[in-house]
Amino acid sequence: GKGTAAFVDESSVQIARKLLHKAQARGVNVLLPVDYLTGDLLVDARGTVGGAVEDLDDDTTVHTHGSEDEVDISAGFDYDGEMGEFSVDEEGFQRGRHPLDLGTTTISLMKTPLERCKTILWTGMVGEAQCGAFQTGTRELLEMVVGAHDEGAKVVLGGDALLYWAELFVGLDEPIGGGTGVTHAVG
Repeated sequence: GKGTAAFVDESSVQIARKLLHKAQARGVNVLLPVDYLTGDLLVDARGTVGGAVEDLDDDTTVHTHGSEDEVDISAGFDYDGEMGEFSVDEEGFQRGRHPLDLGTTTISLMKTPLERCKTILWTGMVGEAQCGAFQTGTRELLEMVVGAHDEGAKVVLGGDALLYWAELFVGLDEPIGGGTGVTHAVG
C-alpha cells in the first residue's frame, strides 16, 4: 500500500467496511476524518521515534502517569520532523508520511454533531497528544465533549491515555465527574 497503509491489517479494513455498510443501512450517521496533520517521523510516549527529544534541564520534574520515567509535560514534546496536511480526497498518503492528528476541517465538522449528541462514548486518542504539534484534535474535541455534557449529554471516556490528557486539557481529575462535566471515565 501507499504510505502508512501498510500498517493497517487488511482484515480490519474489511471489518470496518462491513460496520460502515450496516450503519448506513440503519440510517446511522458515521463521521470519519476528512483531513489529517501528518509527519515524516512517528511519535511515541517519549517523543519522536528516530528524532531527538529535547534535553531536559535539571529543574524539570520527571514523574509518571503509570511509570517512573515518563515526562509529564502538558505542552508535549517538540516535533523535529517535517509536518504537512493531508485531505482524504487526495490520492493516499505520501510514502513515509504518518497521520498524527485530526485536521482542522475534521475538527470543525465534529462540532455540530457533538453539540446534538445525547450520549458520547469516546475510547482512545484521536492524535499523538504527547507531541505538542499534534494536540489540537484531542484538546478541541475534549472541550466540545465537555460543552455537550454541559448541555445534557451523557459522556463516557475510556482509555488510560485519553483520561490522562483529559486531566491535562480540561481538568478531569476524578474518575467520575471531577467538575469537568464528564459523567464517567474508565481507564
